[in-house]
Amino acid sequence: NKWVSFHELVTNPLFQGLKLVPVLYHGKHDPKVLQTLAEEPETSLDGCGDNHIREGIVIKPEIELWNERIGRVALKYVSRNYLMKS
Repeated sequence: NKWVSFHELVTNPLFQGLKLVPVLYHGKHDPKVLQTLAEEPETSLDGCGDNHIREGIVIKPEIELWNERIGRVALKYVSRNYLMKS
């Protein structure tokens, strides 16, 4: 009944065997790195085809945070390529 940190998720035997989305970047907040990652073509989904557009990336703090205005802090950076698709 609680959110767990990424560290706990990958180190606690209780969660062993869970399928997780790939981690594309782990480090200090860098807007240029995040923009580059968000705009890359999708690479992790099987059977998507060569022209699948990555919708974006999810950005989460290393330690779980709660914000009174938005709730759990886990934000999505939506790619411009996805927004511009026809």
